Amino acid sequence: FTTDRLNRTQIMDSEQDEHQIQERLSLALFADDKESSIRIYDDVIARFALRGETKIDFAVARAMYYKVISLRILHRDDEALACGESLISRFSDCQDVRVETLIAESLLLKGAILGKKHLVTEEIAAYDEIFARFSDRDESCLAQPYAKACLWKGITLGSLGLPHEELATYNFMID
Repeated sequence: FTTDRLNRTQIMDSEQDEHQIQERLSLALFADDKESSIRIYDDVIARFALRGETKIDFAVARAMYYKVISLRILHRDDEALACGESLISRFSDCQDVRVETLIAESLLLKGAILGKKHLVTEEIAAYDEIFARFSDRDESCLAQPYAKACLWKGITLGSLGLPHEELATYNFMID
C-alpha cells in the first residue's frame, strides 16, 4: 500500500464508524512507510483512547499493537517495549476477549524482544505473565498465544541448559 492511499483514508471525528477505523488500521499495517503507519496509530490512540466503548477500545488496542509491530520492524525495540507495556497496563481490566488476545500477543512480543536483548529472566517473566493471566481461560483465540508462550519458554529454558525445566514447560502445555 502506498502512503498516498493511506493518507486518503482519513478518520473524520470521534463519531467515526468502527469499521472505518479498523479499515484505516489495516491499511496502515500493510503500508510500506512504517513511520506514516505509526502516525496513523498515534492519531487513533489520541482521538479514541478515552472513549471507553468496547468496540472503540478494541480499535485503540489494535492501534497500539500494530504500533508495536511497526516499531519492531523499524528495530526500535525500546519504543516497542514501552508501547506494548502501555497497551498491557491500559487494558489490564478489559473483559473483551479480542483485547485480551492483543494483550497476550503483546506479552509474546515483549518476551521475544527481551530474549533478543539477552534479558532471559525478564523474557521468561513475560511468558509466565501469559500463563498467570490466561491459564484458566478456554477461548480459542487465546489458545495460540498461550501455546506459543509455552513453546518459547521451553526453547529458552533449553538454550540455558535446563532440560528438566524445558520438559516441564512442554508438559504444562499438554496438560
